[in-house]
Amino acid sequence: MVRENQVTPETIGRETKAAEILDYVVRLGLDSRREQEKEGGSWVNDRLKDLPTPARERIRQRDRRLVELGLSESQRAEILKDDIEGVETTYVDQRFVFEGGQKILKDQFGKELVREWTDEILENVELRMEDLDRVARLSFDANGLKAINDLSTSHERGDEFLKRIAEVIRNEDCEAYRLLREAGASEVIPLTGGGDEYTILVRGDRPLDIEGLRQAVRSYEAAVAAVDCGDLVDFGDLGVKLRFLGVSPEEYGKMDETARLEMETRFREDIPEGFRMPASMSGGVETLQQGLMLAINDPRDKKRLKPDEQDYDAALSKIMGGLWDASDREMMAVKKGFKARLESAETSPEERALSRIFSRNKAEREARRRIEELERKARSADVLTGEMARLTAMREELGDGAFAEAVVSLMSRF
Repeated sequence: MVRENQVTPETIGRETKAAEILDYVVRLGLDSRREQEKEGGSWVNDRLKDLPTPARERIRQRDRRLVELGLSESQRAEILKDDIEGVETTYVDQRFVFEGGQKILKDQFGKELVREWTDEILENVELRMEDLDRVARLSFDANGLKAINDLSTSHERGDEFLKRIAEVIRNEDCEAYRLLREAGASEVIPLTGGGDEYTILVRGDRPLDIEGLRQAVRSYEAAVAAVDCGDLVDFGDLGVKLRFLGVSPEEYGKMDETARLEMETRFREDIPEGFRMPASMSGGVETLQQGLMLAINDPRDKKRLKPDEQDYDAALSKIMGGLWDASDREMMAVKKGFKARLESAETSPEERALSRIFSRNKAEREARRRIEELERKARSADVLTGEMARLTAMREELGDGAFAEAVVSLMSRF
């Protein structure tokens, strides 16, 4: 069954056939792997065994140079200590520490891991297009981080909000994880992205069931929505109320009792009594096959996978880039639908409150941009007025023709 908005081989065009390009990349990979077979640095593999091969290879290359200089393993380990710690930091999110001291890996780890998975798939010279459906990426984006940071005036609470969501995506005892397994996932790797973004990479021994993966995405969304974040933003706190309404403490101090009651009424029109800030996130999913299709049809020349691609690593990067773009696109469409639902008339009081919280931040940003634009125009108007006064004073000296040209030139600058 063709997915909604899916790019299919039939849409590619006569000169660009996905199967032919895929076969070409497979052969390109065979040549590349023959050149990359190397030995040495096994102790590095032991230290970095949970990180992707490219990370280990970086250290192994330096280690081989030290071996050539005749250094012992202990000497090499001391020299490479900082490099190894740097590599570990590159792939481990240091913001969050979970129970038992466990940590979560970053999206950068995932990109290199998918490169390895893709490379393994492409080793098969009898590759079928559906084999690319053995790898998928679930893309998630949290909703509400800015609101929590702004209303609580505490980025620590924003980090706690993100940590609670990370707890959900790394939980192997939840319904969503079970659905991933049912969809064919044999490996499930949760990751954090930049800011409020998350990734779950899955790989199967057989092509994954895309609809089953989408059910898992919806299940993760539901699990996050059940997370209580009421302790992160207390809507009974006066400071939170003032920040939500855009009232400064100085303005509040000058209010009489009637004005304060009116302010409280305005606040309760948007935020019902007892409202607790929920967590929420939007997600999307796509497989590596869809990443290939997107890469072949990418309108950006540097991102497009061409039939005569010469560099195997570049070809892999473009296919992986297509996977990331495809899953992010679906996630953004879901996020847009989520916000549209909040703004509709059919929502619950709690959903309407959440909509007001999100729109307040959006309105605040738009108002700030508008103020900056007006300030810029005001400065331009002052400059224009001064320049016109200067030209007018010189009009007799310039003559009518030159004066008119100078005015036209001046106006074109504004």
